[in-house]
Amino acid sequence: KGSSFMTVSYRHRESLNKLMKNLYSTHPHFVRCIIPNELKQPGLIDAHLVLHQLQCNGVLEGIRICRKGFPNRIIYSEFKQRYSILAPNAIPDGFVDGKVVATNILQALQMDTAEYRLGLTKVFFKAGVVGYLEDLRDERLTSIISMFQAHIRGYLMRKAYKKLCDQRVGLSVIQRNIRKWLLMRNWLWWKLYTKVKPLLNVARAEDEMKVKEELLEKTKSELEKTEKVKKELEEQNVTLLQQKNDMYIQLQAEQDNVADCEEKIEKLIKQKVDFESQIKEMEERLLDEEDAAAELEEKKKKLD
Repeated sequence: KGSSFMTVSYRHRESLNKLMKNLYSTHPHFVRCIIPNELKQPGLIDAHLVLHQLQCNGVLEGIRICRKGFPNRIIYSEFKQRYSILAPNAIPDGFVDGKVVATNILQALQMDTAEYRLGLTKVFFKAGVVGYLEDLRDERLTSIISMFQAHIRGYLMRKAYKKLCDQRVGLSVIQRNIRKWLLMRNWLWWKLYTKVKPLLNVARAEDEMKVKEELLEKTKSELEKTEKVKKELEEQNVTLLQQKNDMYIQLQAEQDNVADCEEKIEKLIKQKVDFESQIKEMEERLLDEEDAAAELEEKKKKLD
């Protein structure tokens, strides 16, 4: 349509459609602006003006409706995971239904039944109850963390104290030995002992060296025996391998001989079958000849 034919209602509808299109295509956020005073002075709040604006905007009515209902809701699994720390003894062992767990926790906390409602999958709270539960949870976590830190600090302090006690015992031993050394350093027998002690250490070292040399010789002899046994076993292995190869060759030859014998046996069997068939034919011919001779003999007798 031309601009001259646009009515006021049509323009209003077009502008409203454009606005709704922009709202649906974006993610708008609305901010309620409250004027603190009409004098535009900082730090000055006109309570009646602010209350009137909140009442006109519907904020007070929304708060009143919110306080009448149960605006906060949490599913049972999340409620159990988050607030079971407030009443751990109220949750029995094993698998338990989330609704039963939520009921036990709320009863253990002595919550007023008017402050919450139990649904099929969620628990509903009035305004401010979730904040109260969060405060209780923070206090419980703070108590647990403080107790844990106290145990850790106690353990560290006990460990440090034990270390100081051990150091004190060590210092006492060192001081006692130093005092004894100061008393004995000018004693002639002590001087003799300090001169003889290195010689004793040398003799002890020589004895240890002798023992180690004997052990080395023993190890060498055992190693030689082991090498000798190893060499004998290797020779036996070579001999056994040679015998195995010879036996394998002999077995192959025997198998060839067996094959030849089997071929000969098959030939002899065939010849036997042929001979038997020939004998059978000759016997049949002999019977025929005998029959013919008998007939001739009868004819001869008749002629005579």
